[in-house]
Amino acid sequence: MDHHCIWLNACVGRANYLHFLLLLLSVSALILYGACLGWTLLSSLSPPHLSPYLRFTNLTDPTFWNTLSYLISHHSRLGATTLLCTLSFPLPNGLLAYHVYLLWAGMTTNESEKWGDLRDDIAEGVVWQASREALLGDYPPLPEQVEPRADDVTWPVVAKWWVCRMGRRGERPRRWVRKEEDDGEGQGQMVPGEVDERWELVESLAEVNNVYDLGFWENLGDCVWNRH
Repeated sequence: MDHHCIWLNACVGRANYLHFLLLLLSVSALILYGACLGWTLLSSLSPPHLSPYLRFTNLTDPTFWNTLSYLISHHSRLGATTLLCTLSFPLPNGLLAYHVYLLWAGMTTNESEKWGDLRDDIAEGVVWQASREALLGDYPPLPEQVEPRADDVTWPVVAKWWVCRMGRRGERPRRWVRKEEDDGEGQGQMVPGEVDERWELVESLAEVNNVYDLGFWENLGDCVWNRH
């Protein structure tokens, strides 16, 4: 899921994300058409001696605003609609531009917030990463419902790194070993042992691999064709 849209009163996710983008694009085009049509009609209704002043190149000229006020006062419905379209135009375009950025970055709206939290943790010096292949031998395999077999994974990218967050700055993760001493309780449990040198401190968000980022065009193609 990407996010829950309060304006649509529905969740936006894989199945309808393309329709959401098309909605933003069509609303932007409609508002732009309304603004251009409104300005054209207002210009045609202005007195001939004031028409040259109603140009966007004259925004700093007080005559432009006086002419605009005159036209809006005499054609209130057309003027109000034109102003509404003009002032509203940046809103859907800004949201569309943000989602184009998300496609470029290979993440969703919810994930962008989580990446922001990860960036803050990296700045605090508590994030470490290690090679997945180097660590697999120390951990028992997870159930298939948690970590499915590689043959069952349709996503073209497999994670090569594991990332963890420690509680204190500079605290490197430790190896987990099985407790063998017979002290009455806890025998056979996994307990932290010596410091694990395979973990490296993450100093920049660019060092963390985003497995969902296939590149802009591949991300866009996945958005268009892979909607189930």
